[in-house]
Amino acid sequence: MSHMPVPPVHSTQNIKLMAVVNRLQQIMINENLTPDELVGCAGVVRIITANTAISAIRKLRRFGHQI
Repeated sequence: MSHMPVPPVHSTQNIKLMAVVNRLQQIMINENLTPDELVGCAGVVRIITANTAISAIRKLRRFGHQI
């Protein structure tokens, strides 16, 4: 009597996290980035995104939209 191995069960959140990690690894390889450089890029993107959001809010307010 042989037993079939039970496949690993992963939550949706873990699968999504694995996909993000895989994508970041691909970017690091394709762009020849070190982990520190990747983190630096993420910081720059965060600042640009925040500044873009602030700019958009200011423009909306200028035209009388309530936020």
